[in-house]
This record gives sequence, structure tokens and C-alpha cells, in this order.
Amino acid sequence: MEMTQGADGVYRVESGLVFCVGETVDLSVQWKTAAGTATNETLGTVDCSEETFRPMFLWSGSGTSLAYGYRTNQTAQEQTMLTLTSYPVELEIDCPAWMEVQSVEVDLRLDGAAGEPAATAVLECRGWSESGDRYTAVWDGTFWSEETQDGWPYKGGTVDFVVRLTDASGNVWTNTRPLSEKT
Repeated sequence: MEMTQGADGVYRVESGLVFCVGETVDLSVQWKTAAGTATNETLGTVDCSEETFRPMFLWSGSGTSLAYGYRTNQTAQEQTMLTLTSYPVELEIDCPAWMEVQSVEVDLRLDGAAGEPAATAVLECRGWSESGDRYTAVWDGTFWSEETQDGWPYKGGTVDFVVRLTDASGNVWTNTRPLSEKT
């Protein structure tokens, strides 16, 4: 595979480098010296597992009885409204160290994961730690707003949080967390 030198002096593969989940790939590089001598250098082995390429979403607070649930109530006009048991959301996101996270948002969907978002919480990174080839960051935000303090109109069906993580390359990774009704 040919590599081209960028303006910064770094050589990059322009296209054609594809790894598939389930493969183990031995990487090496070969180059020729100015005298024409070929040199090989082993770079190492990459285990192409799901974990190698994808972020993992770890929901915080899931052990409490009120965490990430909803309640319904009737208005005087007999409209069913949905409120959350917890408006703040917090996630730990464990990513490959090479992945640069651009944004994390959580949609509240009132008709399952495929439904249109009733609300979106934009999350902010509150800290991170690195361990080997992965890093873990804590992201949090809230669904609370004055406009929706009485809840969202609800016609029944499943209720989900859908996380959208967008990386610096424009790839979007999602994770769905069903919410349960609390009494």
C-alpha cells in the first residue's frame, strides 16, 4: 500500500486500509533507504474486536429506584403528560484512545427509539482518564427546561433515551436505554 508524505512530514495511507471486526492483523512497515536497501519493521498486532473500534456507553445512576424512569399524569384538559423521574443524565463513555469525540447528545423519544425526539440534552465532558488503548470520560447534561416543566404530551408506547456520539470524522454512534414507568 502506497503512502504519501503530507506537508507536515508525516506519511499517511490515503485510502484502502480496511480492518474487519473478528480479524487479527499483523502490522509492519517497509521502506527503502536512500541507498535502495529495503527495511522492514514490525509494528505489532491489532485484535479487531467490537471493543477495538466502538465506544461503550455506561449509564450512571442505574442502580437507584428513580434513575431514568418516567411518570404520567392527566392535565385538566385530559391530556396525558410525561415527566422524567430524573432530569439530569450522566454517562461514562469508554472509547478507543484514537477516537476524538466531537459531541454527545441524548434524545428523549416517546415512541420508542425510532420516534422523533421530544427533547434533546446536550452533554458536556466533565473529566476523563486514560488506560492503555482506551479512555473513559464522564458526560452529563439535563432535560430540564422551563418550557417543559409540566412534561411532554404522551400518547403511549415505549419511552427511550437514545445517545448520539459524533466523532471528529463525522461518524455517529448510538445507544438506546429504555425507560420504565414509575408509580
